[in-house]
Amino acid sequence: MKVSLRFLLMLVLVSIPILSSPSVGQQLYFEEQQEVTADDIESGDLLGWSASVAGDLAAFGSLGDENRTGAVYLFRRSGVTWSQEQKLTASDGEPDDVFGTSVDVDGDYAIVGAAEDSPAGHNSGSAYIFHTTGGAWFEQQKIVPSDHILDDKFGEPVSISGDRVAVSSRFHDDFFNRSGSVYVFVRSATQWSEEKKINPSQPITNALFGWAIDLNADHLIAGAPGGATNAGKAFVFVRSATDWNEVAKLEPSDGQFGDEFGKGAAVDGGTAVVGSPASDTFGTSSGAAYVFVESATGWNETQKLMPPNSMGGDQFGVSVAIRGDTILVGADGTSDPESGCGAVYVYVRNGNVWEYEARWFLEDVSPNQTLGRVVSLDGDTGVSGAIGDSDPGFFTGTGYVFSRTALQIPGVEPGMHVEGWLRY
Repeated sequence: MKVSLRFLLMLVLVSIPILSSPSVGQQLYFEEQQEVTADDIESGDLLGWSASVAGDLAAFGSLGDENRTGAVYLFRRSGVTWSQEQKLTASDGEPDDVFGTSVDVDGDYAIVGAAEDSPAGHNSGSAYIFHTTGGAWFEQQKIVPSDHILDDKFGEPVSISGDRVAVSSRFHDDFFNRSGSVYVFVRSATQWSEEKKINPSQPITNALFGWAIDLNADHLIAGAPGGATNAGKAFVFVRSATDWNEVAKLEPSDGQFGDEFGKGAAVDGGTAVVGSPASDTFGTSSGAAYVFVESATGWNETQKLMPPNSMGGDQFGVSVAIRGDTILVGADGTSDPESGCGAVYVYVRNGNVWEYEARWFLEDVSPNQTLGRVVSLDGDTGVSGAIGDSDPGFFTGTGYVFSRTALQIPGVEPGMHVEGWLRY
């Protein structure tokens, strides 16, 4: 049977996209999409001290910039490429303010903490809100709490969701020395005002309530890893109108003295994940993370997360993030394959169980990068910083973006069972 040349050409053209495109329902995995650096990076800038991502916008704090005045660099994604959009600085910034000690972005807004700014005394701290209408970003307002005092370090960390921001003041002495507080501010038009000062139902000395916070719609979680034993707790609050009510006090089922449960904390609807980086399950400070789910009986622990081949010093759980069916857990002390290189672990939900998928390493892995010290996640994009990166200068730091676009886990042959340590 004769087949015309035109028919063969049409068959080839039609077949090409079918062969090169993922099939319907194809599972995708995270891969390193890009490392980003500032256009004016210098030694000691510590780019990546803080990190956040929302959609096609990523932010990385550089608290060492200009003699620790600090800065935040915004990057915008176009296609698969991230380009620097703007450098944010405080209008009244001074050396040692450490602007960029924390950052969070959401839509057209960004909030940046400057924990050692001194508007109400030494290291009282402040936070700055920036906004864009599609052009340049501008500083909209500097916010401070109503009962600001010295050494509160207001502004570390910060979180934003819609028209509200939460700012921690973990060294605040409201009830006891360093018991800690969290403040929620709400926006009306262009003005941000304090809505609520939040404290846990059981404030204690040196609890450091607010060490980690995550504001997500009407839910707020705050970790308190300190106290007399440093066992740690985390607290969940839910907003009703303009009030915030504590609905859960979270503690691990196997918690021990010194575990520092609450150093990492994140919430997404009725699911929370809390890091316990000093847990000694597989050696001193090997770390762990715990998943809690809201039910008719309250918030209950449903799973303890631990990485394969965990070892002492990993500090797994120093940072956590959850959005949808994905959890990220940072382990900035991981020393395989390089001492102190750090890593980020990915878990995905399968029914009611969170399954380990892989870990993120850097293509240019080197000692003391501390990848995973901070993590942020939005949809299929995650970010982390590596402040120990020393290229092009000593401790310049680097920001890293990972995207769920790979058809298979990098470095793993198709069809292989995925377990153990995976190097990116």
